Amino acid sequence: MTRKLFPDIKKTNIYIDTNVLWNYCKGKANETACLKLLFSKENRHPLFTSTFAIGQTMAGIQKSNNRRSGLSKADTIKKGKYLCAKMTVLDFSYQDIEDGFLQQGSDVEDNFHYTISERVNCNIVITNDVAGYEQFDVIALRPEKNLNYMRAVLQISN
Repeated sequence: MTRKLFPDIKKTNIYIDTNVLWNYCKGKANETACLKLLFSKENRHPLFTSTFAIGQTMAGIQKSNNRRSGLSKADTIKKGKYLCAKMTVLDFSYQDIEDGFLQQGSDVEDNFHYTISERVNCNIVITNDVAGYEQFDVIALRPEKNLNYMRAVLQISN
């Protein structure tokens, strides 16, 4: 439990969940500000996501809730390439599916993300669904409009 309250900031690996990537690509203010901070030169912590998260995000932003609000193929690819250039993208495998099924969490999707992030010892997950990570030994942080808390936790200067 101590790890959740006081992570070893020098060994912080950050995993970015699908819902944050999706909202960032759709231009949501909190996610845009959060990822702008994490993608900045001031952040020295490694960033990770997965092929699972990228795939979900690209499918979601292109199709969206209705065809009229989705992005074009070209814009979707542009967003996907940008995200892939900013983070290490971990492969999602059949073994991750099997391991995710064995996790105690009630949200299968979050279990998959946690299983993938565990391979590179991520101790912080940026997500809008913090409840999905409560049973895991990680700190789940929401993208915040006011990023002072995230800056303090991650020791990122302005």
